[in-house]
Amino acid sequence: MIRSIVEDAFLGVVERIKAVATSRRKGTAALAALEERGLIKGETLYTGSSLIKLFNLTQDGRAFCRQHSLGPLPHFTEGGITHRYWVYRAAEHLRAQGWHVKTEHCVSEDFIVDVHAEKDGKTLAVLVETGKSNHRLNQQKARKAGYGDIKVVPLWNNLSGNRLARLADESVVVGAPEG
Repeated sequence: MIRSIVEDAFLGVVERIKAVATSRRKGTAALAALEERGLIKGETLYTGSSLIKLFNLTQDGRAFCRQHSLGPLPHFTEGGITHRYWVYRAAEHLRAQGWHVKTEHCVSEDFIVDVHAEKDGKTLAVLVETGKSNHRLNQQKARKAGYGDIKVVPLWNNLSGNRLARLADESVVVGAPEG
């Protein structure tokens, strides 16, 4: 089950249990056992159409995976599972529109763009902001790096899943709340 969490991070519980070809009872028990052992921590998010429970590896879970050669593991700069999920959704949306996409694109030593996209001579930066960093400073860094278009996916608690899903799927996102 933990291999599935590492290899297919964005599967919900039902999809994950189907992917590992086990019964709901055994799959749910396996996930509960991993949580009880402190190897994973569940996080529920609303995608705009449904709730999905995804899992972060804890420090012990990451150590377990390294000991058992499971990976590759996400780099700490990629954020938690919610951040990674919305980076993935934005990147997939842009790919479907014909953009050439890179995730976690290193612009400088102190700045990583969550999604770097290029199409028809245009360059786009998508910043998925959880509220843990200075989103205005990040936007300034993106402008200074020469991005012509900058989109922000704000993941503050006061935004509904419907709005987040619409922003990620339809327009990728336009601006961040003041505050």
